[in-house]
Amino acid sequence: MVIAMKERRVRIELGLGMERLFSDSETGLIMDKHMIPYFRDGDYGKGFLETTKVVAGVILKDYLEN
Repeated sequence: MVIAMKERRVRIELGLGMERLFSDSETGLIMDKHMIPYFRDGDYGKGFLETTKVVAGVILKDYLEN
């Protein structure tokens, strides 16, 4: 995850192989639901943690299914 505080920009950057699990629209929805609301309230740690949990959950689900 890339967070540019001064620029007020966030992005989820995918490593090799992760593109098949996350589309751009899916990462946008994840940020909209699990990151940005907390960031707006100034709770950056919680936003980062909740987003990490969702991303890790998707990866774990794929791992267990394959």
